[in-house]
Amino acid sequence: MTQPDPDNYDERIKMLEAELSKRDKELESFKEILSTSQEILRDALDDKKIIQKRLDELEHMKVEFNVRRYHKLQNDHDKLQHRYQITKELLEEARMVIKDLEKRGFFDYILKRYPESFLEFNKDDPKIK
Repeated sequence: MTQPDPDNYDERIKMLEAELSKRDKELESFKEILSTSQEILRDALDDKKIIQKRLDELEHMKVEFNVRRYHKLQNDHDKLQHRYQITKELLEEARMVIKDLEKRGFFDYILKRYPESFLEFNKDDPKIK
């Protein structure tokens, strides 16, 4: 067997150390890229949480707005329904007064006698008694 050349080993070690140094630099570069990417990802996740929270708030506000609008519409409907009932009752009362006035005789007309329903209907008018 022949003895290996020590210079060849030294040269080989230097070449491997240079290769190792080059790989270490690449590894550090990749670690830095990874770290930067992780920071960007964390920032994006934080932004997503903030946006999701704001979106939830807006959705809640929308639901509250719709509920308030529904209650207002319901209240307006109830008022109109009440107004309708009162108007209907007043028209029925007026219809009955008209029927009673139509049934009035000639002498009642001359003597200015009015039916009780007419007097009740016009109780606030001082000219009619």
